[in-house]
Amino acid sequence: QLHLGKALSPREQYYYARELYYHKRYDDAIAQFDIFLTSKQGWFENCIDACRMTGACYREKGEYENALRSLFESFFYDTPRAELLCDIAFLFYERNDFIKAIHWYQQALSCEIKKESGAFIQVDCYRFIPYLQLSVCYERMQEHTLACEYHQKAKAIKPHHPLIIKNDPFFAQ
Repeated sequence: QLHLGKALSPREQYYYARELYYHKRYDDAIAQFDIFLTSKQGWFENCIDACRMTGACYREKGEYENALRSLFESFFYDTPRAELLCDIAFLFYERNDFIKAIHWYQQALSCEIKKESGAFIQVDCYRFIPYLQLSVCYERMQEHTLACEYHQKAKAIKPHHPLIIKNDPFFAQ
């Protein structure tokens, strides 16, 4: 990719693609992430995140199969990250496929945070979000006991979170 007559480095290519995503230019972002990934010159953590961002672009476009493919592609670079597993789970959740969503949220709970990696880490994806979403999934499946258990686990982490406060009266019954 050229910018002002100069080729972008892999790092610049990656951040350029991210900017396109943040400006809702999803097709352009997908194309730029693809250039970045096919160059095979990027740092592996950036490659993992590029897969995640590509998945987010496809999700925004309503292309769920392509979103899943992009997220799964990240597995070629390293062990799965909780952020990606939560994204995979949420795609299934959005399609009311709660069994698969539960599976992937459970997988996210098994991940350890790699603070030394230098990657973009969303700490909530390692416990809070999976607990919160497992609570919702189990409730939708009429598994009230499990739903309440996961609500309590999420509440133990963030007792003042707006969703915890909103759901508390329901689970207090």
